[in-house]
Amino acid sequence: MNPTLHPIFVHFPLAVSFIAPMLIVWAMMQYRKNEASANQVWTMVVIPLTIMALFTILAVVTGESGHEVLEKYMDEKPIKAHEELAEVFAMLAYITTGLSYFIFLFKGQRRFLFMIVMLILSLVMMPMAMITGKKGGEVVHKFDAPQYMNKAIKEGALEHIGKHTHHEGNEAEEAHEKK
Repeated sequence: MNPTLHPIFVHFPLAVSFIAPMLIVWAMMQYRKNEASANQVWTMVVIPLTIMALFTILAVVTGESGHEVLEKYMDEKPIKAHEELAEVFAMLAYITTGLSYFIFLFKGQRRFLFMIVMLILSLVMMPMAMITGKKGGEVVHKFDAPQYMNKAIKEGALEHIGKHTHHEGNEAEEAHEKK
């Protein structure tokens, strides 16, 4: 997938990770007021989390493509640091989103306790998003990844994304053909 789309996809998961705790607290307050509307209220939490998870998948895929291109042009350490944090954030996002669907199985006090668990998960996810975003920002602004991405685009590197070549095998074949 085209790595130039990565900046488009990363911002939504980061934003939702900051909004999610507020949505969960709001849902908890609404639940205390009127348990009968619990499913409708919780849907207002599940929908943004689901979209966040989908955008996280897109961010990971485009980020991996970007890494594949940029590793040939710049120091890989800052990219790797960002990628490792992004993997942890993605797992938290997927787990939080997946668990959010289970709330529909609970009633009464169990439902409220599950909301508390979801709040805790979202509060863990939020600083992880902040740290991941900071490291991604460093790749862009401190290590100037756009400059290298532009160079890669000019050299046609995007056309080779996902295509792995085996240089050893090619060299052996070329040597064999020369004989």
